[in-house]
Amino acid sequence: MWSQALLRRTPPTSQKMARISDRDQILRYRLSTEPFSSFCLAEPLFSAWLQHNTGTPVVGKEQHFRSPEAVVHYFPLSSCPRRDCLDQNQPMMDLSPVAVAYEGAPDMTWLNRRLRDLLLHAPSAIGITAGPEHRWAYVNLARARMAGRSGPEYFIGKTARETYPELEGRPFFDRLDEVYRTGVPFVGRELLAPFRRGSGGAEEEAYVDCVYQPIRNDDGKVEGLLIHTVEVTGQVLARRAVEQANERERQQRAVAEFERNQLRELFQQAPAGIAIRTGEEHRWSFVNAAYCKMVGRSSEELLNRTIRESMPELAGQAFFELLDGVYRSGVPYLGKNVKAVINRGPGGGPEEAYFDFVYQPVRTSTGEIEGLMVLTVDVTEQHHARSLLESRVQQRTHELKQAHEALRTLSGSLMQAQDEERRRVARELHDSAGQYLAAVQMNLTALAKHAASSLDEVAQARLADTIDLVDRCTAEIRTLSYLLHPPLLDDVGLASAISWYVEGFSQRSGVAVSVDMPKDLARPSPEVETALFRVVQQSLANIHRHSESKVARIRLTVENRRLAIEISDDGKGFPSEVLSKFRASGLLPGVGISGMRERMNALRGTFDVISSESGTTVRVSVPTGAAV
Repeated sequence: MWSQALLRRTPPTSQKMARISDRDQILRYRLSTEPFSSFCLAEPLFSAWLQHNTGTPVVGKEQHFRSPEAVVHYFPLSSCPRRDCLDQNQPMMDLSPVAVAYEGAPDMTWLNRRLRDLLLHAPSAIGITAGPEHRWAYVNLARARMAGRSGPEYFIGKTARETYPELEGRPFFDRLDEVYRTGVPFVGRELLAPFRRGSGGAEEEAYVDCVYQPIRNDDGKVEGLLIHTVEVTGQVLARRAVEQANERERQQRAVAEFERNQLRELFQQAPAGIAIRTGEEHRWSFVNAAYCKMVGRSSEELLNRTIRESMPELAGQAFFELLDGVYRSGVPYLGKNVKAVINRGPGGGPEEAYFDFVYQPVRTSTGEIEGLMVLTVDVTEQHHARSLLESRVQQRTHELKQAHEALRTLSGSLMQAQDEERRRVARELHDSAGQYLAAVQMNLTALAKHAASSLDEVAQARLADTIDLVDRCTAEIRTLSYLLHPPLLDDVGLASAISWYVEGFSQRSGVAVSVDMPKDLARPSPEVETALFRVVQQSLANIHRHSESKVARIRLTVENRRLAIEISDDGKGFPSEVLSKFRASGLLPGVGISGMRERMNALRGTFDVISSESGTTVRVSVPTGAAV
């Protein structure tokens, strides 16, 4: 490059010339390392010289051409054709050109080639610009890589602003203009350069050190710039990380010191007793006012003394052993409502007190235990209040249990009275109203036989309707009487009563009911029979009203002197929120289920409901009682 500048600055008419006859050293400073095809010829004469095939000699003086860097070179030139034995032009021209050089200058071709290789592969970014527009004349590989461009060819012939649009608005271009204008070199340190070298051409944060060195001609005028750039992104980010880490550490130290002072102040003013004991002897190193008041001693009586020296009355109460154990093991200890007998105040006698406390190990930076922190709360008043409250709660609970038992007894009595009343009403309906309707039916039937011939058709139809209505009324009263209290329950027992009731229920509701009972079922007590029949009756009624199931199953078993009945269906079941409430409180909506539960409780039995989307099952179990 320096030889090119020399040729550009030194026209051959003003220098002493030296003819060089070796054809391989044509244009030794520039052209010896690049093919002619890389130059854009500026004169027709030069073009004719390179493309010569006419056999006519070409002679020129001080011809000029333009290189890829847009630099014009001037050379005296002459050439003649080369012919073979048949007098034909050869593809290669036989030239005897004249190159411009200082007289006596050494052959620099090898050195120029090595310098070009060194600059091209240099690790730092190097480039040379020409003119006030800073048009790139030379760029090495490192500069192309630094900018994320394809290669040096991207830059050649373009201006700096064209090749680095992402740097617009930053100081780089202004500095280039300033150095070119003033000739004063510029050195930049750690300048932010957001090169577009990220994924998809995204800008990537980078930092560079750069030097802008002016290149002058023989007259001292700046005609270009040598730009040397080194990326220091790694160093900048590393230093920034170190600085940030140091700043964080400084802030953390300041915060830790502040928190330490704040914590000590908070400890001192805390309403709970706080103390710190150091060493295996548990020597007091810090006590707050609340702790001093709690133990009835001043801080002067405690600090720098061991706990055994300052509070000897604790011997034999297991506190010293607890402290030793926590110090050795490093495992914290939590005491709740622990009784302690201490002497509060000078000359004071032993007082019984209760404390909640924590023994927490205090460790060094290496993890070794150096002492214990003690947090203590005097709960003596709370202990006495809680004891009094527990006594009152126990008394109240006993009263509630008695009231509950009385209520259960009353509920059982009411249900028993209700059953007796149903039995009485059923008997009255059957024995009185039923008998009256039977007599009416007999009279109407007799009247129909004797007066049939004397009545017209309308009267006979009305008489027949009346007889039919009496039959229906009789059937309804009979059914109502049986539902209130089936006579079979008293006469032949639970199994027959259930079978009779299921048959009638299926006819009335259209629900198919299957019954599974042992054949040799012994009769339980009348109270048990009545309660179980009512459970079956209420369960089937609920299936008909709510479950939308077309089938139902009844299974009766006897085991360990307990009689169990299970009634199930294939209906929609209870809603999940209703079932959850039943699990939590035992409550379900409706009077019927509550009545079933009360009947079982009155007989010391069990009651349970299992429900899902595929159906519901009611399970009850009671002691059989004395068999009849």
